[in-house]
Amino acid sequence: MTEKLIRVADFNEFAAAFRTLVDGGKIVLTAPVIAKAAVLPAHSGKITLSSENEGALCFPESVTVTLGGETVFESIHIKINTTAVIAAAYNPIHFAGGVIVECDMSIEENGLYLVGGLNRAGGGVCTKNTSIRLESGIFSRVVGFSRYCEGREDRGHASLFVGGSAYVRYVVCGPMGESERGGSAELEISGDAVIEAVHLGGARKENVLEGDVTLRVLGGDVYRFDATALVAVGGKKNLIFDPDKVFDGMLFMADLIGFDSIYTTTGKNVAAEKEISADTAFVLDGAKGSGLSFNDPTGSLERAFRIVEGGGTIVLCGPVTPDINTVDYFGSEPDAFQEPCHSGRIKMTCIHGGIDYRSAGAMLYFPKTMDYRMAGELELEDMVIGCADGASLRLVARYNELYIGENCKTPENCSLDIIGGFMKFCHNDLDGLEIDDPMLNIVCRKRPLPRDYDIPAPAFLKVAPEKRLQKEAAEAFDAMFDAMRAEGLKIPLIQDTQRPYYKQYALFSGFIGNHRRVYGYSFDKAKEIVLRSCAFPGTSEHYYGVAMDMHDPDLTQFGGKKHHYYDITPEWAWIKENGAKYGIVLRYAADKVGITGFIYEAWHFRYVGKDAARVLNARNITLEEYVGAKYGLFHKNSRVTVKSGCYNSITAFSRNTGYIQLTGRHFLEIGENVTVKCTQKEASEC
Repeated sequence: MTEKLIRVADFNEFAAAFRTLVDGGKIVLTAPVIAKAAVLPAHSGKITLSSENEGALCFPESVTVTLGGETVFESIHIKINTTAVIAAAYNPIHFAGGVIVECDMSIEENGLYLVGGLNRAGGGVCTKNTSIRLESGIFSRVVGFSRYCEGREDRGHASLFVGGSAYVRYVVCGPMGESERGGSAELEISGDAVIEAVHLGGARKENVLEGDVTLRVLGGDVYRFDATALVAVGGKKNLIFDPDKVFDGMLFMADLIGFDSIYTTTGKNVAAEKEISADTAFVLDGAKGSGLSFNDPTGSLERAFRIVEGGGTIVLCGPVTPDINTVDYFGSEPDAFQEPCHSGRIKMTCIHGGIDYRSAGAMLYFPKTMDYRMAGELELEDMVIGCADGASLRLVARYNELYIGENCKTPENCSLDIIGGFMKFCHNDLDGLEIDDPMLNIVCRKRPLPRDYDIPAPAFLKVAPEKRLQKEAAEAFDAMFDAMRAEGLKIPLIQDTQRPYYKQYALFSGFIGNHRRVYGYSFDKAKEIVLRSCAFPGTSEHYYGVAMDMHDPDLTQFGGKKHHYYDITPEWAWIKENGAKYGIVLRYAADKVGITGFIYEAWHFRYVGKDAARVLNARNITLEEYVGAKYGLFHKNSRVTVKSGCYNSITAFSRNTGYIQLTGRHFLEIGENVTVKCTQKEASEC
């Protein structure tokens, strides 16, 4: 049967064509058709819209066109002056190939808005499903359910597909508007599609998606996932992805979001695999298995350590390159692989079950200069360590017992140093340390808080009644502000106090997405830049509830970045000098970035208690150093045994730890088959 076709040249003809094609057909725009606010006639059949020659659907003003049935946009030109809204009204809507959307998208609000339900209509309850499929075109907002329909409840299922060459600024799986709620949703991303931001729930935290949401990633790219994924999904969050096509950073961000289930397209349960433990793990570069057998190795040395964290054996089945998981964002030290904390002794070897995998190239390989940082007892036996020519390696035991057996081969084409203690003590050396004083607890990448953490005994500040901290910290800041007021000083404007996980996630993911979108950085490069100045979700002192950001309310000439310049005010100088009387210190000093891991933050002050604050100020040390000394981190014994290999230097002590006094005992045993180039470092080095 020949498809019915109608050519139209204006909007009246356009609307009339829908009445004619009630059973379906095709409408071709032959001239610029000026769109008007309209509800198009209902039709039971599918209608395809396209344009030819000078034909285009034009939106010179912001209007909403509401569809009356299943509609396909294909090979069509759409011109938009500012904004345009197409509401599907619960009818399937499909943008197939050849869609050209012409609009100045440099303005955030501009562009084409697609709404699966209704736009700016009334409230009420609806159980209908929605379906939006995009394969080409550029869109500003895509909303699974209704938009700006106050109090509306859409209890159906929203199905969204973004693939092909489609580009979307924001995808909202749920509703968007005041007090709106949605049912369940599924979003599939594939092809070369790009989405700047995905809201897995509603557009805001009050726009709850009450059912489950499933994200299916078969390709494409997403710059960021909005924080509503953490607070606006009432059901379960599920992820299904193709491991060969997943975009950079997807699994990293998924871990922060906290999906309830994560499966590959082959049915492998990735989330469950994280809980696997055994006494032997197998690892090989490029592998994607569980790590529980030679036939199913993992490609991650970090994962291998997690499998045998209670003690066991890691078998290198081939070349294994440690992933860099401890980055020096300031460039003064090499990046590092730091083992996950493990309670038992772990043996790393290239021989297992009578099979010598060294014949297949098994080795621990370092492609560039970096550190290997231990986090528990480690034994190397029947091992090969390889590296790129000229690389400089440091194996830092961090006061964990290190044993290198008789049959280990080390590279002679690079510098390999063994250090029994710390190498430039920093926040990364506090993993696993138990701090019993909650006001001294250090929250950082190696000491994260759980996603569901909430501050105990919260108290609101007198100077900012809507902002809260832990009670002891709030009382200290209030007392300090009272003293400032009594001396005629201005009370600072409080910008941030306790910040929930989802808000820290929003900051973190937003900065990464912005660096990717604006500057074209890769995910890893964007993450590296962001982590210099923005805490990883779950690792912020704001999340812990003991710190605040403050600035001068009168200092407005710096383009909104007022708190960056608070240190040029007399109030800042007063707090820096007198804050310790109330237990408050400047947390991230300019000359301590290598220890704290953060840039200089003139605006960030923290409560640590009066005793600690007095010592920190008097000795000009960091909280990290104070805690390390208080809890005996510098009094540990070291034990290093080396039976084979060639090394630049071997020392049982720490190196470059500044003023820190190391009072523990240090044991060093070097076998006859060991070559040490720099022998003066065998005896001592602090």
